[in-house]
Amino acid sequence: MSVKFILGVDGGNSKTECAIHEIGGSRRLGARGVGSNHEMLGFETAGLAMRAVVADVLKQGGISPADIAAACFAMAGMDVPPDRDGIRTHMVEPLGLSCPFVICNDAFAGFRAGSSRGIGMCVSVGTGITFCGKNQAGEVLQFEQPCPLGMDALIRNALMSEYLGIGPKCGFTSAYLQALGLETLEEFFLSLYAQSRKFAKAIEPMRIIEARRAVLHPTMFNDPATCALLQKFAWSLADVLGGLGGRLRFGSSEFDLVLSGSILTRGRHPALNDTLIASIAKSFSGARAVVVDGLPVDGALLMAADLLRPGASITA
Repeated sequence: MSVKFILGVDGGNSKTECAIHEIGGSRRLGARGVGSNHEMLGFETAGLAMRAVVADVLKQGGISPADIAAACFAMAGMDVPPDRDGIRTHMVEPLGLSCPFVICNDAFAGFRAGSSRGIGMCVSVGTGITFCGKNQAGEVLQFEQPCPLGMDALIRNALMSEYLGIGPKCGFTSAYLQALGLETLEEFFLSLYAQSRKFAKAIEPMRIIEARRAVLHPTMFNDPATCALLQKFAWSLADVLGGLGGRLRFGSSEFDLVLSGSILTRGRHPALNDTLIASIAKSFSGARAVVVDGLPVDGALLMAADLLRPGASITA
C-alpha cells in the first residue's frame, strides 16, 4: 500500500483509544478498548490490551504496520524513564512498527489536543492529576499526583463540617451520598473508620470517583459551599502550575494553558475553571487558556504528525 498513515494511542486507566489518520487525506479509523495502564495491570497484560485496540483499527482499514509513517503512544503510568523503557520493550515493539514513534504520558495527548503549537502548560484532572509542559527550547516537565486527593479531602471536610454543625450545608450532599450508596451523613462519618471497624460500611474507590460528578453538576454552580471548596482546589492546582511555569521560564511570553481531563472539561464549574485561569493570569500575563473540546487521542495523532517534521524529537 502506497498510502501512509499516522497512528495515535491514548491508553488510560479505564479505557484505551486508538486512531489512524491518512496522511494528506481524510480517511480516519478508530477503536476503543479496556484500560492499558501498566501500573495497574503490569506490562504484559497492559500490552495485550493496547495491541488489541491497535490491531482492531489496522484490521478495519486493511492496514499493515509497514503502512504507519509515525506513531504516538500516550500512556497512563508513563511517569519516569524506566516506564518508557518497559512500555517500549513489552508493549510497543511487539507491534512490529518500522516508523519513528514517541512514548509519553497520556496527559501530553490532552495537552497537544488543546495546544496548537504544543508550547505551554497543561493540567489534566480526571481519575488522577497530571501537570505537564513544554517550552520553546523543547524542555519538557511532568508531575503527577495519583488521584485528586486535595479535592476529595475538601469534599470530605465540607461534609463533616455540615455533619458536626460547624459549617454550612452543602448543596451536593444528597446526590453525593446517593452516589456512594449511603443514605445519611452519619453513615458517611462511620465509613471513614471502615478499615478497622466491621460495623462501618466501606466505600468502593470507584464510587468516590463517580461521586465527584455531584459536586461538579451545573445545579451546584451557585452553591456557596461548593464554590468555596472548588476555589480552594483551584488555588492548589495553580500553585503547582506556577512552579511549573517558573521552571519552564515562561515569564511574560505567550503560551497555551490547557485544561484537560473530565473534571475540567466536562464539569466546567466556574469556581474551579475560572478561578484556576484567573490565578495563573496573575503570574503569567501571556497565558492563553484553552479548555480541551476534542479527544486526547486527537492530540496523540498530532504528536505523531509532529515526528514527520524536520528536526522532530522522539522523546516527550
